[in-house]
Amino acid sequence: MSLESFIENEESDQQLAKHVNREAVKRLVRVTLERPLLLWASAGLLLTAFLAKMTEPWLFGFAIDTAIIPKDSARLVWLVALYFLAESVRGASLATQSYLFEKLGQNVMQDLRIRLFAHLQRLPVTYFDRTPVGKLVTRVTNDIASLADLFSAGFVMIAFNVLTVCGTLIWLLILNWRLAFAAIAIL
Repeated sequence: MSLESFIENEESDQQLAKHVNREAVKRLVRVTLERPLLLWASAGLLLTAFLAKMTEPWLFGFAIDTAIIPKDSARLVWLVALYFLAESVRGASLATQSYLFEKLGQNVMQDLRIRLFAHLQRLPVTYFDRTPVGKLVTRVTNDIASLADLFSAGFVMIAFNVLTVCGTLIWLLILNWRLAFAAIAIL
C-alpha cells in the first residue's frame, strides 16, 4: 500500500497501525544502520549498564557471606565502595547511551523527513488538489514524531528490561537452579 493511498483513505490511521509489515521495518532498520557508530556505541553502553546492574546480586551475596556475617567492617567498606562504583558506571552508561540513542533517533527521523519531503515533491499537482493539506502535515509530522518516540524511550527501555529479566533468570539458574525454578514457578 502506497503513501498516497494511506493519506487519501479516511480510515488510514487504523490501516497504518495494522499495516506495519516486514518491508517497512526493514526500511527503518536500513536507515538506522546507515549510522553504525552511534548504533554500536549505544548498544555497547546498554550492555555495560546491564552488566553493572547484574553485579548487584553478586555484590550483596558476597558482602553478606564475607563481610556482614563475619563482621568484617573493613571489607564491607570496600564492597560498599565497589557497589557505588558499579552504580556510577551503570548510571553514566545509561545516561550516555540515552543521549546517543536519542541522537541516533533524531538523525534517522531527519533522514526520513528529508526522504518523505522529496517523495512529496515528486507527486503530481493533482494529488495535492484532492488531498487535504492537514492530512499531509499530520502524516509528515505526527507519524515521524511517533517513530522518534519509539527511538527515544520505547525501544531502549524494552531492550534494557528484557536484558535484565533474562540476565536475572540466567544468574539465578547459575547460583541455584532449584531455587530458580521455584521462583519461576511462583512467577
